Amino acid sequence: MVVLHTLEEVEVVAVQGHASDVMPWRSLAPVFRLKADHDRIVWPLRIHHSHVRGRETSVSVLADSVSEGSATLLNEPIQACVGYRMISTEAGLSYRPMNDVYAKRMDELTGRLTKALGLLKEAYELDDLQDAFDGAYLVDPGSLVAATLRAGAAAQVKDDVPDWFEIAVSDLEEFEASGASLDTVLRHPLTAKLPKMEIQELYKKALWGLVDYREEHSKGWEPPVSQETQLSAVRFAHLHAAQPDVTRSLKHRVLRDALRGSPKAIVKVNSTLDVALESVELASSWEGLFHASKSATNLSSIANATVTDRRHFSNNIYRLELGADEPDRRSIWRSFLRRSKSCQNLGASVPWRQGEELANSLRYALGVSDAVESMKLLAMREIGAYIAEIRIPGPASVAAATALSSSPPCIYTNEATRPSGTRRLLNRFSIAHEIAHLVIDRQHGTCDWACVLTLEEETFTAREDSERRANAFASYFLAPREEVLKQIPKPQNTESDEFVKAVLGVREMFGLSMIAAGEHLVNCYEDLRPVAGRPLPASTRQRLRNAVSEPIKRFIEDEEIDKRVSDGPRLYSGHYTTLVERLEHAHLLDFATARSLLPEKNKDPT
Repeated sequence: MVVLHTLEEVEVVAVQGHASDVMPWRSLAPVFRLKADHDRIVWPLRIHHSHVRGRETSVSVLADSVSEGSATLLNEPIQACVGYRMISTEAGLSYRPMNDVYAKRMDELTGRLTKALGLLKEAYELDDLQDAFDGAYLVDPGSLVAATLRAGAAAQVKDDVPDWFEIAVSDLEEFEASGASLDTVLRHPLTAKLPKMEIQELYKKALWGLVDYREEHSKGWEPPVSQETQLSAVRFAHLHAAQPDVTRSLKHRVLRDALRGSPKAIVKVNSTLDVALESVELASSWEGLFHASKSATNLSSIANATVTDRRHFSNNIYRLELGADEPDRRSIWRSFLRRSKSCQNLGASVPWRQGEELANSLRYALGVSDAVESMKLLAMREIGAYIAEIRIPGPASVAAATALSSSPPCIYTNEATRPSGTRRLLNRFSIAHEIAHLVIDRQHGTCDWACVLTLEEETFTAREDSERRANAFASYFLAPREEVLKQIPKPQNTESDEFVKAVLGVREMFGLSMIAAGEHLVNCYEDLRPVAGRPLPASTRQRLRNAVSEPIKRFIEDEEIDKRVSDGPRLYSGHYTTLVERLEHAHLLDFATARSLLPEKNKDPT
């Protein structure tokens, strides 16, 4: 049971995961006990100022944890205090003010790094060098300076201690994958207290070591996933939805990967569930499946089945760009992660309010003050995203994104058959929607999204909180409430002609599709919506559709995502094909590899 208590109501009785080799001045997770009931223990999930939110258990659970070695009891209970941290010192466990802890930790880290750097001027022993830099790093594993210098030292003795190099550089790569920019090491306040010459030398070796490490651990080229495999993934997704008891017999990892479209998992599924899969009524071809998919559920299954293929594409396009000396989108992506970090702390609790809050803070972080002329260019220049198209026809717009730790993100819009100008506006909304996932939902370990944006249908309201938040973000990022209220006069009601005129104004000024503009307008003027929590009535939506007479020329940049240069699948056309051919002509790709990266016409559905 999750509970909330003030710190005055609890006392610290133990720490989690403590061991005798924990380095000094490391913060430890406390375990609390209710002062009014010593039989109740609180395991913190979050300590926020004067309150602790955590899981409440009986004291017997703590006793079991102590016997297992996953918790350590204090000699005497300590009254919990605001702004205090439980730490490990050379003298044992201690409860200290947070500022004191930070200062002591910095002093300890400075002293250990100074000692470690001093060894480089002497005839050091390898074990002593490793112990010195590891000891400094363990004082604060969150220190980018300590991680970089440790990796530089490990790179210096890579041939003698390869295992240490692997560990140290992989730890450093985690910093960079989360958005840390290594050049900040040279400007860090801690750096000013350390020997300058040694720092610059180790900094360079850390960068070179990171390049070598990535080259050694590169997954190589990943050919597109075949149409047959993706069709099998869709078939399995339908079986899982209709007969979950049948698929539950699979191991969790196989089940998860099969739903994602993994070729290896699909092979295992086909060999164990071949009879059950044959009973699934599904079109036998990809084109037939498209025409048969009239529901958002079917479209979602199709979209999710292409996840593995999008991962392959994301890895390949980035490697192709590096080989062709294209601008490094990874640097732009890291910079975006740093700038958007402050936007991730949302105060609102309702998803659509969170979306508006995130939109306003991200517009400020990116310096966006006016209407966004092109979401495509903004995503490329400010986020480092590659924009591509997938082909999933149907009644809804489908968008997707992939954000692997090894490469910058890719955002995919749906090349649906729509009138010219309409798709342009849907592309804008789709790109903005996926940006919300990249900022917020990436924090929770997710790196793939396949979203069905049924904005043109009565079922447009998303069921999942993350989708509601992303939809709200897209609307408010493209058309901030303050600007809508300033530029668009409030109509009397949604049945009037002035409402249609106002919606046309939102569409033309901010680049939202007609239905999205109508829903957004009644959200901005909250008392306009006919029925709270429900989309606009079908009759109103039809009036809005009928009012559109011509496309908007202002947002032309978002019309064409990537010009087609081959007869192959849409995803592997355009710039992707050009890069493969350039690298093949430069003899950086052999003929067989280049052909495997360029699927033939109708070979692959995306």
